[in-house]
Amino acid sequence: MIKKVIRMICFIIGIMGCLLFIGPYLTFGIRNIGNITGFIVCLLMFLYAVFQEKIEQKLNKPIKIIILSIISIIFIVVIACTGFMIYAASKKPYEPKTIIVLGCRVVGRQPSTMLEERLEAAFRYLNNHEDTVAVLSGGQGADEEISEAECMFSYLTEHGIDANRLYIEDKSTSTKENIAYSHDIIIQQHLSDKIGIVTNEFHAYRALKIAESFGYQAAAIPANTFIFLFPTYYVRELYGILYEWILA
Repeated sequence: MIKKVIRMICFIIGIMGCLLFIGPYLTFGIRNIGNITGFIVCLLMFLYAVFQEKIEQKLNKPIKIIILSIISIIFIVVIACTGFMIYAASKKPYEPKTIIVLGCRVVGRQPSTMLEERLEAAFRYLNNHEDTVAVLSGGQGADEEISEAECMFSYLTEHGIDANRLYIEDKSTSTKENIAYSHDIIIQQHLSDKIGIVTNEFHAYRALKIAESFGYQAAAIPANTFIFLFPTYYVRELYGILYEWILA
């Protein structure tokens, strides 16, 4: 009975997961380690459900124990990373006077869905805190017509934010560079070091950890991610957190 339940769960999650992870690629052309990993894992679950009996016949007990041990370790790591993500995103900010808006993909000259989500969060905060300034951080990728910072500047000024409250950092190509180059601007322009990081909720934990390495006790100002894109970037972020823990 238990095996049948597990088989059914794997079958349903496998099919739905494959569709969910391949969707961002088919719709937006997004292909990264997040949806590749998610698709492969869900495909393996689907194949296990279809060929469960044949697979289990070919696996002896030691191999089953090894596989279950690996799955258990991965599950524990994922749960731990998810817990840190939730904590960082749900922790209430302490009214930062300088916010750093982390860049994301620009499509032509327009913000991508995720960048627009960050800009909406930044706009709300700047609109409600008129004494706060923002460092817009993001360079120009090979497939982008303008830098992410320039795109963010245009969006915010078009929505009524005073240009004098915005500082452009357009050289960075990673989260660590976002924080490092923004840190330089904060020092050069004598801005408040009471900072907030504007990014998507899944990304808040890693961004805050990097900010801490530069001496900041930063707060997160999280943007809500479009549910269709969330699984892909959530899985991708798991890799980012592990990299930060192990190699950074």
